[in-house]
Amino acid sequence: MDVSHPLRGLLTPAMAGVIEVLTATHTPLTGREVHRLIRGDVSLGATQQALASLESLGLVDTQPAGRAQLHTFNREHVLAEALLSLVGAPSTLEEWLASAIQDWPQPPVAAWLFGSAARGEATAQSDIDVVFVGPAGFDVTFWDEPIAILSEAVLRRTGNAMETLVLTENELEDSDERGDRLIDELRQDARPLVGPSPREVLRPRAAS
Repeated sequence: MDVSHPLRGLLTPAMAGVIEVLTATHTPLTGREVHRLIRGDVSLGATQQALASLESLGLVDTQPAGRAQLHTFNREHVLAEALLSLVGAPSTLEEWLASAIQDWPQPPVAAWLFGSAARGEATAQSDIDVVFVGPAGFDVTFWDEPIAILSEAVLRRTGNAMETLVLTENELEDSDERGDRLIDELRQDARPLVGPSPREVLRPRAAS
C-alpha cells in the first residue's frame, strides 16, 4: 500500500488529497486553500473537480462565503468512518508494530521506524524500515525468528516489505561517535515504536 498516503492507492491523487486535507481539520477551507495544502503534484482544476465530485456524493459540505465557497468534510456520512480509518492507517500501522514488538519474549531496548515511512514520503513501492536496538552485549541472532515472523505479518498487512537494521547499544554508540550518516537520519526522522526516542539516546548533532 501507499504507506504514507493510503488513499492515493485507491483514488485519484486529487480526490485523495482533498479528503486528506479536509479530514485533518474542522475549519472550512476555500478550494484554493485546499489545493495549497495538498501534498504532491495536483492542479487547482483537479482539486476543484474533486471537491465537486465529493460534494455530489455528500462527503463534502459546501457553503458560499462571498465570492468564494467554503468546504468541510461531512463526518456524519456513512462512509466517513471508513475514510477516516484509511487516512489514519499510517498511525494504525505504527501502533500495531509497537504492540507486536512489545510482545516479543525479549523486546528491544528501542525500536524506531525510519526512512521514507517515518518522513511521510513513502509510496506503494517503499519498504518499511525499522531499527531494533538490543542491550549491550546482546546476541542479536536471538531476534532472527521474531523479525522473520514480523516481516511476514507486515507484508500481509500492507503489501510492503520490511527492511530491518539490528544493533546493540554498543554498536549504536560506536556509530554515533563516528558520526555515521545513518545516525543523522535517525536523529532527524526516526519515529519511536518501542522505548526512548532517537533524540533521547543519540548525542545532539554538533554545530557546524
